[in-house]
Amino acid sequence: MRLLIDSTNREAAKARDPLDRIVRATRAYLLFFREHPGLVELFLQERAVFRGRRRPTYSLHRDANMGVWHDLLRALMRAGKVRPMPVARITDVFDAALYGAIFTNHFEGKRRPPGRQARDILDIVFHGILSRKAGVQGTRGGTQ
Repeated sequence: MRLLIDSTNREAAKARDPLDRIVRATRAYLLFFREHPGLVELFLQERAVFRGRRRPTYSLHRDANMGVWHDLLRALMRAGKVRPMPVARITDVFDAALYGAIFTNHFEGKRRPPGRQARDILDIVFHGILSRKAGVQGTRGGTQ
């Protein structure tokens, strides 16, 4: 987990633009697991062997290193680039998409280039799936 965090933080630090930091970190995350597929298996083994553990190692490390991303998102909100909402909501959804992607990639043997997969995930996270014309009930003010 330290290697993953170092890898994503190192790649994100190369960007000056805050949104590009997210793009670079996303790509680095997916690339890391493509290069270290055994870690996905370790996550499963940890769950099987240490079922009584309250939080898996992945979650503990992720949460301990989330502060920088929360700060970045708050800055993007102040700049008007991200709509106001709880930053934990954003990182929870984003993490679920990425975490799910590494398991899907591993178990289905997907060999999509990490850069392309990162672009697809980021497109949906950043822009959503609905057009501005769609007014969907049950969402916060339709599309935003």
